[in-house]
Amino acid sequence: MSEPSDKPAGQYEFTSAENEVVRGLAGTMSVTGLVLIALAIVAILYAVMFIAGSRQDPTPLVVTALCAPMVIAGFGLRSAAEPLLKIIGTEGQDITHLMSALREFHRVFALQRTGFALALLVAVIAVVVQALH
Repeated sequence: MSEPSDKPAGQYEFTSAENEVVRGLAGTMSVTGLVLIALAIVAILYAVMFIAGSRQDPTPLVVTALCAPMVIAGFGLRSAAEPLLKIIGTEGQDITHLMSALREFHRVFALQRTGFALALLVAVIAVVVQALH
């Protein structure tokens, strides 16, 4: 174990390309969060309509549409964790592994964003069909 040093540690400044990776991840996470909020609102509206009574029950379709992106995201996030673990297990390549992890997280969240957007579309259609019957 190394002794603490009185001098400040060197700072690393990300390059423009690295900043773009971080920016892309942050943007994708933000959009994914908004889609999750929209899905929650649709789910609440659906639940209220379901409690009020209905003739047809699209619940299985809505549940499937909501769960499918979560399964995909679960596998993707597990895959994205591998480069982060390499940061811990190696020396001298932390930034390389960090950037690899950020690229993977960007890919996972972009896929999740698409999946949740499709789930939102299915849920909205189910709510509209439910309301029309």
